[in-house]
Amino acid sequence: MSIKLKGTTAGSAVILAAPADTSPTGTEKTFTLPAADGSAGQILATNGAGVLSFVNKLEFDYWHLNADHTTNDATLTNWSRYNQEGAASEIGSGMSQSSGIFTFPGTGKWLVVAAPQFSIDGSDNCVVTTEVTTNNSTFGEAARATDGNNGSGARTGGGIAFAFVDVTDTGNVKVRFRALSLSGSSNVMGNSAFVESGFLFIRLGDT
Repeated sequence: MSIKLKGTTAGSAVILAAPADTSPTGTEKTFTLPAADGSAGQILATNGAGVLSFVNKLEFDYWHLNADHTTNDATLTNWSRYNQEGAASEIGSGMSQSSGIFTFPGTGKWLVVAAPQFSIDGSDNCVVTTEVTTNNSTFGEAARATDGNNGSGARTGGGIAFAFVDVTDTGNVKVRFRALSLSGSSNVMGNSAFVESGFLFIRLGDT
């Protein structure tokens, strides 16, 4: 069965057709349209249960530490969204952050990139872990960035870590970053004027 919507020009029309019914007893499918139009460039997506909504084709967000983090075995909390001169900070609605825990703006397959820089004291090793929860409670380590110093004095270094996160539920699937193995004067470097330790969130596709 189909519905024909006639255009203003003679002979023009749009036809909406239902899929062929292959079940013995017949099947009804309900698709609920969003209440309002989306923004320019958005696409129509489903939640898998027939509810449609407008979403961004790509989501991107960039955050950084705005001050040094010096506490060992602790979640990084000194956050600012990237706002340096001449660059955009996000595409889409962006991540939200509370007490160092990041919430995703929508479901999907997300690439999370952590690129911390360290000030490493003596023979210390510095670590930043990317940790994920799927129940908004218990976090597990997904990736780590690390660097070390074999000697005396201090030097700067850095690492990078990639985590591929399947965000099936934005209320339960979240990420945080934690500093480990900091001793002496070692720290994870941060600055309010420019990026030292940067963290990217990129939505690559649907879940």
